[in-house]
Amino acid sequence: MNKLILGTPLLLVLAACGGSVEIAASAGGTGGSGSTGTGGGPASTSGAGGSGGMEFSCDLSMGQLATSIMAYNGPPPACAMMGPQGPPVIWTGTGAVTKSDAGTLVIDQCSPVANCMPLLTTVTVKGDALALSVPIGAYVKVSYALDPAWGFCTERMLIENVPAWDGVPNPVSASNRIYLTGAEGEIGTFDSVPFVVAQQALGCSTEKGCGGIPPDTYVLFTAGTQIGMGQTRTITAKGRSFAFHNLRSYQTSACDDYWNWAFWAVEE
Repeated sequence: MNKLILGTPLLLVLAACGGSVEIAASAGGTGGSGSTGTGGGPASTSGAGGSGGMEFSCDLSMGQLATSIMAYNGPPPACAMMGPQGPPVIWTGTGAVTKSDAGTLVIDQCSPVANCMPLLTTVTVKGDALALSVPIGAYVKVSYALDPAWGFCTERMLIENVPAWDGVPNPVSASNRIYLTGAEGEIGTFDSVPFVVAQQALGCSTEKGCGGIPPDTYVLFTAGTQIGMGQTRTITAKGRSFAFHNLRSYQTSACDDYWNWAFWAVEE
């Protein structure tokens, strides 16, 4: 699991709740401790059109990423409910795509070198502004993680093309394309995703929290790009282009609030 990063604070122009905030460009540095790890911050940030600043709203978005797995061979993955220090529950499966629409993917997990009836697993991924598109017949690997937290689990999803399956070439594409990656209740990613996601406070709130992430409205930033709540922007990571959508990114003053983070990204 990639690490959540807190970068060097940016220059802020504060606004009252419900207003807007302009973030000016500044040099990044080594990141501090995040809620799931540590790491380096972005080298730089920039505003729209190279103007050196971009306005983001202090208003909150309630977007969610709804994910589920209905495996052919048993019950769906279940949250371990062991508290935030428990191990994640990770389900992985490879299959040939037999159905693909805006929110549902069905894969046949019968290997192309096996003589078996279809072993159909249904993957559901739905979110604001998301239209999942995976070619019929493509070989894909689906990874689904349930990360224990207080009271329930947060979720991560990754759907990626595989060049070959059990020695049989993918009949659609030999690339390593990521058809979708996303998270609900957190902003973590998988190791094979070429970017990490971090958060930066806008300074919309002066409330005191209970420790950890301060109450505020946040932008997400990744690959040197800032994305406000409800926004979709193109990012480039290791020469690959993704449409990245920030579903929600904020923290309230409630002591049991830690889940108001969600995003999705699809490779273009």
